[in-house]
Amino acid sequence: PQPVPQPAPAPEPEEQHDLLDVFYLIIRALFLLALAWNYASPAKFCFMGVLLFYIYLYQSGYIDIPLLTSRNNIEQNGDPANDAEISTVAVIRNALLSFFISLMPSNENVVN
Repeated sequence: PQPVPQPAPAPEPEEQHDLLDVFYLIIRALFLLALAWNYASPAKFCFMGVLLFYIYLYQSGYIDIPLLTSRNNIEQNGDPANDAEISTVAVIRNALLSFFISLMPSNENVVN
């Protein structure tokens, strides 16, 4: 008897996109684009576009953020002294960034 041919392996769930998935993704993106266009200033809109594009490039693997990779290497080494130092630096950095971002004026036109 001849051996039974093995069926082709099923594609990964990430790769199974039909036309409905693509339309759903496009509709969601256009809705978010419309919200940002209507309720944000042009400068904020451009900044968010550049930021989202940068995040896309980072997730795709085209760019690398050295600070994050060095932090991951330290966490893999498991040195508790460095972990405490990194968390302290992260808290201080977040506090300073939050403070200076809160000082930036918003140009919203308030209508009463």
